[in-house]
Amino acid sequence: MNLSQILGQRPVMLAVAAVTVASLAACGAGSQLPGASGAKGTCLAPEPASPATVNILAYGAPGMDPFSKAMTSSCNGVKNLKVNHSPVDFSAQLEKAPLSLSQPADGASYDIVEVYNTTLVEYAAKGWLAPLDDWVAKNGEASGVNDIDPALLEKMKYDGRLYALPNQQNVHILMYRKDILDGLGIQAPKTYGELYEAADKIKAAGKSQTPFVASFNADSDISTAFNNALTSQGGAWVNGDGRPTLASPEGAAAINDLRKLKSYMSSDALTLNNAKAVAALQNGQAAMGIVYAGRGATLIDPALSKFAKEFAFAPAPAAKAGGRPAAQWTQDGFAIAKNSKVGFETLAGVMATSVGDAAMTNGAPFAVISRTSKLNDSALQAKAPYWQAALDTLKAGAETLPLKPFMPTIQQSTRTFIVEAVNGTGDPIDALGKADAAANAALKTAGYLK
Repeated sequence: MNLSQILGQRPVMLAVAAVTVASLAACGAGSQLPGASGAKGTCLAPEPASPATVNILAYGAPGMDPFSKAMTSSCNGVKNLKVNHSPVDFSAQLEKAPLSLSQPADGASYDIVEVYNTTLVEYAAKGWLAPLDDWVAKNGEASGVNDIDPALLEKMKYDGRLYALPNQQNVHILMYRKDILDGLGIQAPKTYGELYEAADKIKAAGKSQTPFVASFNADSDISTAFNNALTSQGGAWVNGDGRPTLASPEGAAAINDLRKLKSYMSSDALTLNNAKAVAALQNGQAAMGIVYAGRGATLIDPALSKFAKEFAFAPAPAAKAGGRPAAQWTQDGFAIAKNSKVGFETLAGVMATSVGDAAMTNGAPFAVISRTSKLNDSALQAKAPYWQAALDTLKAGAETLPLKPFMPTIQQSTRTFIVEAVNGTGDPIDALGKADAAANAALKTAGYLK
């Protein structure tokens, strides 16, 4: 079953059945690319007429590495082509990408850059990315791009044009110690209220004094945690005019939710990123966590997790009964730098290798992969038991951030005040009012508001 069906009709299951893929263009069926047969590890880039070096910018993580490595391991075998990738951390990627993409023509440090839906919109709006529509219309079938769910491809568009090929999607889910919850007669929580009750029982039983964990890092992830609580409460970042609306009843409720969740976490809660949050589950410090689904693979790996056989997965809970999941849906992929001096056909072929058969197969245990035929492969499903929880979370209504160029500006300008509110004990509206004022000022400076 493809994601378009999940989002449109909201069925519940991964279908291991015949796959119908919406073709982006009928003319793609006759295209012939290197490796069009889908041979494992084949690069889809043609041999350049003269030596070319392609530099890739992508953060290093279990859920991203298989797709980056597919490009380097496959395409370095092509004559006249060298593909380089030195993984960086996520913060470094966010710093390096704009610096490279904003350079004059032929001034790129990186030719292919990893993007997710928010950065894609920001970069595309600034004219930094090369559109892919014509290439996909010609090569979509042969490259496997037509096997990517149309709903995911839509999230890689800006102003109607396609700018990236998604290799995966991600969404927050609940990861929990089934042995502990079952032993205490606790069902997987479906709301924050049920999660609080479960955490209290776990503490009372002496199983953990910090029973819950999530990514609350004050430098970045707290904005995502706030988004999840805010939207689940029915709130929004901006009104119809694009003006920030965080100082609202829903915003205050979201802050109170985060305060309560933080009370069940370790004292260093505001330093925890996704990797550290998962580590707390792996080592038994926490019994429940709300983390991006792609991190689930490390929980069930006996080489990495002390309790690998004890973990189970469920949809992300809602902040309140009847609300949509407190979760954010993201899509990750690769885009071509418009200022690259390397030929477009070469870059497109290298990039398309990241969604090839080998990349999808190798990435399946570590990410909710983008190609429908692979997502419906029962052998791959068995390696990724967290997929179902992720798709159920999407079915229940998890969504992306507003795909608007101004969202990074809003999040960056409000983060300090969200941290202030979460750390405080007073009326959340006070800090959120400061957040709105800061966001308005930043949006005016950036030219998004008059």
